[in-house]
Amino acid sequence: MANGRLRPSPIDMATEKGSRGTLRVLFVEDSENDALLIRRQLNREGYKVEHARVDTKESFDAALTNGTWDVVICDHSLPHFNSTDALAAVKRRELDCPFIIVSGTIGEDAAVEAMRAGAHDYVLKNNMARLAPAIDRELSDAELRRQARQEREARKAVERQLQQSQKMEAVGRLAGGIAHDFNNLLTAILGFTGLALERIDEGRNVHFELEQVKQAGERAARFTRQLLAFSRQQVLSPRLIDPAETVQAMAPMLKHLLGEGVRLETPASPGEGRVKVDPGQFEQVVMNLAINARDAMPKGGV
Repeated sequence: MANGRLRPSPIDMATEKGSRGTLRVLFVEDSENDALLIRRQLNREGYKVEHARVDTKESFDAALTNGTWDVVICDHSLPHFNSTDALAAVKRRELDCPFIIVSGTIGEDAAVEAMRAGAHDYVLKNNMARLAPAIDRELSDAELRRQARQEREARKAVERQLQQSQKMEAVGRLAGGIAHDFNNLLTAILGFTGLALERIDEGRNVHFELEQVKQAGERAARFTRQLLAFSRQQVLSPRLIDPAETVQAMAPMLKHLLGEGVRLETPASPGEGRVKVDPGQFEQVVMNLAINARDAMPKGGV
């Protein structure tokens, strides 16, 4: 009966030679007896055969879709189907599966034409001793092709990673250059703002406004330090800082990053302890932790 199901038979369960392992065979054959003879031959050569037999284009397409095959063994000519049609279907699907024609009627010209079209080998039914060695050879070649594909894909993955790394390096250099230039501007802004604050009484409105300018400049300076840390162009300067005080100073920026759905709490009080660390890197770590927490709470939280 022609169908697309794997069918190990009692004949396939015993071997006369050393085991070659399990072989998943898709037979394109209208004669159940011929398929049985081929299975017996493979069994004698040491294969445990799992198989399906099909004899129409529709059943062949279904078997290719629903199964995974080690080899396709195809008769050259069937009543409504032939090896040329079957080979074309395998090629369309880009399957790297050995395709071997086993026929009693194929002529030399037709066999050569089939090989040119992509068939891996042909075996005459009166010379079945050639079949197992042909399958061994083609399975070995298919494995070598698979390994070569994996190596090419691995090289491409490494190349993509290298390209991405180069892009990130370029972005880092750009960010570092911008941060350096911006930091020079901030130095002037903060310096002149500090001079102005020293000359104006604290009670005046303009003093308050200048203080806001100074605080904004200091926040911008923290951003530039983060950019420099990202670009790896920052000179690390560890010093004693109060982590609670630093986190509280970062609170306005963190709230902006976290959005409305996440509430920020900073329970630690300044003066509880000090650590020696580069301030820019410490701020970067706190910011990364906050962003990770935000991403882990898509519905909001604390």
